[in-house]
Amino acid sequence: YDFLYPTLASTVCTCSYESLDNYPAAVILKTLLNLLSTQPLLRTKHGTQDVVRRLSHGIDDIRFGINGCKVHSAADGVQVKTAQGQAEMFDHVIVATQANQALDILSSPSRTEREMLSAFRYDDVPIIVHQDPALMPVEKEDWAHINLIIARDRSASMCSILMNRFNPDWQIEKPVIQTINPLSEPNPDTIIARYNLQRPVVNTQSLAGLDLLQQLHQQKDRRIWFCGSYAAEGVPLLESAV
Repeated sequence: YDFLYPTLASTVCTCSYESLDNYPAAVILKTLLNLLSTQPLLRTKHGTQDVVRRLSHGIDDIRFGINGCKVHSAADGVQVKTAQGQAEMFDHVIVATQANQALDILSSPSRTEREMLSAFRYDDVPIIVHQDPALMPVEKEDWAHINLIIARDRSASMCSILMNRFNPDWQIEKPVIQTINPLSEPNPDTIIARYNLQRPVVNTQSLAGLDLLQQLHQQKDRRIWFCGSYAAEGVPLLESAV
């Protein structure tokens, strides 16, 4: 509770202590071995937007902001219908969303699809971007890139990331701090943005869901596919989703 849970809850698994209690030990140990191995963690040189450009290179038709889509498997393909009633047929459809959102996209999910997507649970993760040093270590000389602050009763922790140190362009006098799972509210006058994200958690139920996912993807003439950070073994990370 002095290091392992704060580290996992705030930055690696990004979930509650209760969810960590249910994480399979093998998944946690493998992740820790990867983090502590001689192979250093790698990051992209030019940021996520460069990754997006590379992944989408060669795709001629990209559409955004089309809400309320429904996916329906038909004999000759997959129909995608918008909320406005426009329908198109495709050979294959990849549903690249959270598992708890994918179920709403399927107009007539099979029993196995429903069981598989329902196997993955998500934790809400509040994040505040602010400039209040009260959510950082007391002594400024102790400020690091990533700062873990533990509740007095050790029942929870928060992570305050000093964003100024991550980007050369952000060398401004005032700190820009991203706090994950804040234990207290920053001064309202210092708040830049507030978000509530969701993170899939791993437990015995989600491991069973992965087995069902593999069974679905091995079905003959399969045309609807699922991917996302929940759909890979191990801790659900962004690179897993890609």
